[in-house]
Amino acid sequence: IDKPFATVQKALDTVKAGQTIYVRGGTYNALNSFKTSGSEGKYITLRNYPNETPFLTCTTGTNGAILLLNGCNYIKIYGLEIGGHSAEQAYGILINDCENHIIISNNHIHNLLTTKPGENGEANGILLFGEGKTDETSINNICIENNNIHNNTTGWSETLSTSGNCKYVNVINNTVHDNTNIGIDFYGNAKYCSVPAYDQPRYCVAAGNTVYNSICSYAECAGLYLDGARDTIFENNIVYGSMYGIEIGSEEGAKYSNYPVKNVVVKNNLIYNNTQAGLSVGGYDNDATGIVYNTKIYNNTLVNNGNSDGGKELGINKTSGTDIRNNIFYKD
Repeated sequence: IDKPFATVQKALDTVKAGQTIYVRGGTYNALNSFKTSGSEGKYITLRNYPNETPFLTCTTGTNGAILLLNGCNYIKIYGLEIGGHSAEQAYGILINDCENHIIISNNHIHNLLTTKPGENGEANGILLFGEGKTDETSINNICIENNNIHNNTTGWSETLSTSGNCKYVNVINNTVHDNTNIGIDFYGNAKYCSVPAYDQPRYCVAAGNTVYNSICSYAECAGLYLDGARDTIFENNIVYGSMYGIEIGSEEGAKYSNYPVKNVVVKNNLIYNNTQAGLSVGGYDNDATGIVYNTKIYNNTLVNNGNSDGGKELGINKTSGTDIRNNIFYKD
C-alpha cells in the first residue's frame, strides 16, 4: 500500500487470476484494457479501496472505452465511478469479444457523451456487443447489478445494452435515469452477429430495475426495451417519466421470420407517467417489422400513461399468442 501503481492500466497489465486490484480515491484519466482472465473460483476483481471513490475518466476526446474487457473472462468490476468521457464513440464499460462470467456491480456510471448524437456517434454506459458466430462464442453468464447509470448522451445507442449473440445476462436492481435514448435494451436481428440463428439475446432477465426519464429529441424510445431478442423476463421493474415505459418489438423481424421475437414474460412491473405508452407489444409497421410471438403480460400495474396525442396504456400490434392477465390499469 506504500508503493501503489500510478495507473489502473499498470495494475491490469500485472494482475493474475484470483487477485484483487484496489483503486485508491482520486481521478484516473485514461482508457484502460484488461489483459488477463481469471478462472472459475479465481475471479480478477477491479474495485474501489474501501471507503474511497476512484473516478475513472477520459478527457482526451479519444474514441473507446474507459474499461474494455478485451476478451477476458471471470472478471468483477465493483464500486467505481466511471464517466466524464466525450467522443464520437464513448463507452463506460465495453464487452465485445465473447467474454463470459463477468460481474459489474455497485458502480456509478455517468456522462458518457457522443459528440455526434444525431448522426453516427454512439455512447453507452455499459455495452455488450456479441459478434461471435457460434453458441460457444456468445457473450454469456453476465451479471449487471446495483449500478447507478445516468445523464448519458447516447445518440442512437442505448444506455445499458445487450445486443447480438448474448445469453444468460442478468440486469438486476440498477437505477437508470435521465438518458437521451433507451434506458435498458436487449437488441437482436441487427446483423451484429453474422449468423442469424445466434444474433439474438436469449435467456436474459431484467428485474428490480428503476428506469426513468428516457427521452429522445429525434426518435421515440422506451425505458425498458426488447427488440429482436427472445426467451427473456422483465419482472418487478419500475419505469416512469419516459416516452414508452416497456416495449417488446421486432424492428428487423420481417427479414428474419425464422428467428422471431418470442417467449417474453412481462410481469409484476409498475409503469406510470410515460407519455406515449405504458406497454407496447408487437411490430409497429405492418410491412417492415416482424411479429412478436407468445408474450405473457401478467400482474402489471399501469397508471396514467399515454397522455400524448395517440397515446395508450397498452398497445398491441402485429403479435401472435399474446396472453394478458391480472393487470391493473388506472387513469385519473
